[in-house]
Formats: sequence, structure tokens, C-alpha cells
Amino acid sequence: MNGLRAIKRGYQWGLFASGLFVPITAILHFYMNYTSEIFIFTALAVVLSLLPIYLPGNLVWSTGVICYIFVLFYYGLYNSFIPLLFGTLTVYLKHSQWNFRRVNWFRFFVTMGMYLYALSGSCLWEDSVKGIPTFFSIFGAVAIFEIINLSLFLGIQLSVGQAKTASRSFKTFHLIPLFATTTILSLLISSAHLVPAVFYAGILLFCFILLSRQYFRAVETSKEAQDKYRLIAHHTSDLIVVIDQDAMITYASPSHEQVFQCVPEELCGTSLYDYVKEKETAQSLLAKIKQEPIAQRLQMTLQIQQHAVVVETELSPVLDERGRIHDFIVVSRDITERLQQQEYLIQAEKLAITGQLAAGIAHEIRNPLTSIKGFMQLLKEHFNELSNQTFDVIWSEINRIDEITSELLVLAKPQRTQLKKNDLSAIIRHVITLLDGQAHQNNIYFNFDSDRLILVECNANQMRQVFLNIFKNSIESMAGGGTIDVRLRETVSDVTITVTDEGTGIPDELISTLGEPFYTTKEKGTGLGLMVVYNVIQEHGGTISIDSQKDKGTKVCISLPSVQLSRTDDLC
Repeated sequence: MNGLRAIKRGYQWGLFASGLFVPITAILHFYMNYTSEIFIFTALAVVLSLLPIYLPGNLVWSTGVICYIFVLFYYGLYNSFIPLLFGTLTVYLKHSQWNFRRVNWFRFFVTMGMYLYALSGSCLWEDSVKGIPTFFSIFGAVAIFEIINLSLFLGIQLSVGQAKTASRSFKTFHLIPLFATTTILSLLISSAHLVPAVFYAGILLFCFILLSRQYFRAVETSKEAQDKYRLIAHHTSDLIVVIDQDAMITYASPSHEQVFQCVPEELCGTSLYDYVKEKETAQSLLAKIKQEPIAQRLQMTLQIQQHAVVVETELSPVLDERGRIHDFIVVSRDITERLQQQEYLIQAEKLAITGQLAAGIAHEIRNPLTSIKGFMQLLKEHFNELSNQTFDVIWSEINRIDEITSELLVLAKPQRTQLKKNDLSAIIRHVITLLDGQAHQNNIYFNFDSDRLILVECNANQMRQVFLNIFKNSIESMAGGGTIDVRLRETVSDVTITVTDEGTGIPDELISTLGEPFYTTKEKGTGLGLMVVYNVIQEHGGTISIDSQKDKGTKVCISLPSVQLSRTDDLC
């Protein structure tokens, strides 16, 4: 292990030591063999080092190599170190914000060592291939320079533990700068008049530089726009889909994973219509947009896998430069919460109207009803002379009207509930005692054997009304007799009361409407009993759920907050 580390260090220090040879040799030869051509190409190398050419794939073409190879061919290896030294130094100073103190001099001399071996390889090639066409000679020299330089750079990456990124360096070897450099050098070397050739080559390189700058700005602008759009798409809760002319999905935003627990990429290549319940509506709307490219909105239901969501969707056409539709952007927003709020407001309005109506009805009925009951008591003997059952029928109906009026008053004028600790078992036993006679007449029996003291914070009268309504509903649903099973279960946090009957049950489609005012499944029902039950349980901070199956019975589950009994608690 230590030996391998020593080899890696030795490799870097070997390039560093070789790099020290370059500036020494360059300065000596600059003073000894000074020519205007070397000065021009050195200055040109400095300028080109400041103006690299940007290529597709994030590649950068350092055109300073043109100067190095040209001086190599005309003036030899050592003189080529002069433009190499000043061109590379310019690059390092630029990256260090023109501060000599910030330059990483170790890395600089390592780079010098790499270029030393690369230029030496090009020099050996040029000396060994005399007589071949100029273009191929220069092409081989430039190729060898790039290959040696790339190989030495890979060695540095491996020596510093960057083996994973070393393979990416192969992508920096590109044929475009190789052929362009060879072509420009061929023009320069083959030209009979060097100065005009340098001038024309400089104009050509300057055009390349301007074009590459425009390309670079366009790429950066496009990248910034893509990053912004990607940022919006990744952080919005809206469901964004891009579809083609045939409604095939080409893009789905990451928000689909949050809403539908699916992988957005898996939606690509499938049809939008596969996930829309209102398929025909969506098709007709898309056809309308094709005829008149204007954004349209609709409300629909999206279902992906087992998740269905009601959304408000806007379909917008994407036009090309000729004004023709290229794609469609479909932006959907989950409006489930909004629909629930609207339903809540509608329900609240219903309750308000119901309360006003109930108050008026109760007020108008109760006063004459009191008078009728009084006179009925006085006329009881006369009814018995006509028929023994006449008075009972009329009296029961009057009592029924009285009960309805009482329920209307509870609904119309809800009073603030006074909660006290009460034994829930005792309340249930009291209600069962009241209904036992009616139940036995219909061959119905209660199964309730809880004698434990179970305390809850409640209004005893209202809680009796709750169980009275629930038990009466169970009795009326069991025309053929049966058993009403009542169970109590207490935990630290709540008390659960379960009432199970063997009645006719309630269809699934009607369960959601239970508790609404004036809605009932009974022929002579008012639809107010269960509404009172729901209101009372809600005021007590509890919950109620109803599970029923047609012809199999109904199960009512009520949960109320429990009370911990202490030694100082008093029962009310």
C-alpha cells in the first residue's frame, strides 16, 4: 500500500520536475533566438488562451495549441516552449483572478510537464515522417499532442484517487478541434506569405470564437430556462402533463408521485384517456382545441392505479413557429378539499334553512296541539261510546306530532350543552327499560349485561335521546323479531358503544345521506331523529359511524371521550 502511494507521489513530482525545465528553457531561447514571428505567435497564444472556443457537449477548444505546434514545426521544440509558457500562465492567472499569490504553482508546473512530453511526442512524429503530405504530418502531430496530454492527465486523476471520474476525460477528445487545428496549421505552414496567412487565420479563429460565444450564451440561457421550469415542475403540487396530438403522455411532473403514489416516468408512453373517467368529454374538448387553439378548462376525475382524484384541468396548446399545434400542456389541480368545503357550505345552508323552518313549524303546531290534547282528555268518555280504539289511535297520533315538534325544537334552537360526569351504563339501561315493552311485543330482546361504572362527560337527557332514537330505529327495522346487541368498551382515551341489530339494513348508496334533515328510509319517518343523534354526538366531542348491509342488519358505532374516575369524583 505504501509502495503504491509512493508511485503516485513520484508520478506527480516527476511531472513537476519536468515542468520546471520548460520556463527555464523558454526564457533562455527567447533571449537567444528572438524573432518577430516567435513574438507574434507568443502574443497570439496569450490572446487565444483568454478566448477559448466552446463546443457542443460542454467541450472547450483551447486554440493556443495552434501556436505551439506552428512554432514547433518552424523553430523547433525548445522555441515552442515560449508560447506554451506564456499561454498556460495566462490561463492560470485568469482562473486565479490575476493574483500571482492565488496561483497553484505545483499544479502549474505539473501542467508544464504534461505539455513538455506532449510537444516532445509531436516533435518525434514530425522528425520521423518526413516526405508525407503536410496535412497528414500536422494531423499526426496534433493528434499525438492531444493523446499524450490526455493520457498524462488520466494518470494524475488516478494518482489522486479520482478513478470514477477518469473515464469522463475520454469524452474531451473530439475530432472537431483536431481537424480544425490541422486545417489552420496546414494553411499557415503551406502559405508562401506568412503574415497574410496569419491575418486570415486570425480572422477565421475570431469568427469561430464569436460563434462559440453566441452558442455558449444560447446554451446557458436555455439551461437556465430549463432549470427554472424543472424547479417549478418539481416543487408545484399541480399535476403537469405534456401530451402529443394523439393524447400520448410525453412528460409527467413529479407531483404525480405524491398524489397517486406512482412513478411519473411510467406514465410516459401511455394515453391520457386511460386515466380520465370522463373520456368522451376530454376527447371532444381536445378536438375543439385542435380546431381553435385556445386553452380550455374542465372538471374531471383522474384515476391512476387505485387512487382517484377530482381535478380542475386546463388544456393549453403549444404552438410552433408556424402557428401549428405541436403539443398540449395539461395542468390539473386537486379540488377535493374545495368540493368538500362547498359541500360543507351547502350543508350549513341546509341546516340554517331547516332550523328556521323547524322553529316556525314547531311554534305554529305546539300551541294548538296543547289545546287539542286537553280537550281530548275531556272527550275520552264520548270516544269510548263510539269505539274503544278510536281514542287510542287519535291519542297516539297526537303524541307522535308532539314528539316531532320536540325534535324540531331541538333542531331549531340548539342550546349550549351542560356536560357532567354520568354513568353511561345506567343511561343505556334506563333507555332499554323504557323500550322493553315495545320490543317484547315485536319479539325483540336486548342483549346488554354491562354493570360496570363507565363515566363520560355528557348531558344525560341528550344522551338518552341519542340511544332512544337508535334503539327505536333498530326495533322498527326488525319486523320479524331478533336481538339488539349493545356493547361497551372503555380505553384510556375513549368509550366505544356498539349497537348491532338484525334488521333489514340500509343499502350502501344511502349510508352517506344518513343524518341529513328530513331524509328517512321509513314510511312514516321524519328524518330528524338521526340528525339529532349526529348533532348531539358532535357537541359531545364524539364520533359516530354506521355500517349496514341490506337484509343483514345494521351496526352503529359511537365513540365518546372517556373520564378517569378519581376518589373525589361525584356522580350527577
